[in-house]
Amino acid sequence: MGDARLARLSVYAEKLDANAKQRYADKVALCGGVDPLILTSKEAAFDIELVPKVELSDIKDYLVHASSFVTHEQLKAKKSLEDHKFLTSGFLQELLLKSHGDCIVVRAKVNHSEALTIQPFEPWLLVKKDGAVKAAHSLVIEKPSQSEWTEFLNSVKEAGTQSAVLAVTKGYTEDFIPISVKYSNALLGQMA
Repeated sequence: MGDARLARLSVYAEKLDANAKQRYADKVALCGGVDPLILTSKEAAFDIELVPKVELSDIKDYLVHASSFVTHEQLKAKKSLEDHKFLTSGFLQELLLKSHGDCIVVRAKVNHSEALTIQPFEPWLLVKKDGAVKAAHSLVIEKPSQSEWTEFLNSVKEAGTQSAVLAVTKGYTEDFIPISVKYSNALLGQMA
């Protein structure tokens, strides 16, 4: 589809493996060949007239690419009460918009909703003016180290509730084996 050599790509994109870089370049090609992550305030700016009417249903439609018993229009009619909260609470920062044909390139920094010390995410999307999402990308958060993951699992275990994550994680499944299974030999041995 696109050609990574013809696109202006960000440092992030240049570090991707060949297949991921090609997929990313294909998305960038839809944006006019300019990686939204390198757009400057001279190339893009916040303009209320450019803000597309993207709704939850547009995002779900893009992510799932499937229809359900509820139509796209029915989903769009249901207003999300969260939209205003996210916009006014400071979760979105540095919103940049750039017109590209019948689409708008949208880039923002988004603060994590539960951990304000984490670096903001930098998603971008290409949206038709009616809200239909044509392409989207978000920088991937680094995978936790083994010690961070173990620390997390231990904190979940110590929380005092049984977690489905632990039930399927090697080294933590023992607590989820039913007693009748765990001690079946002892129980059967006493019956003989």
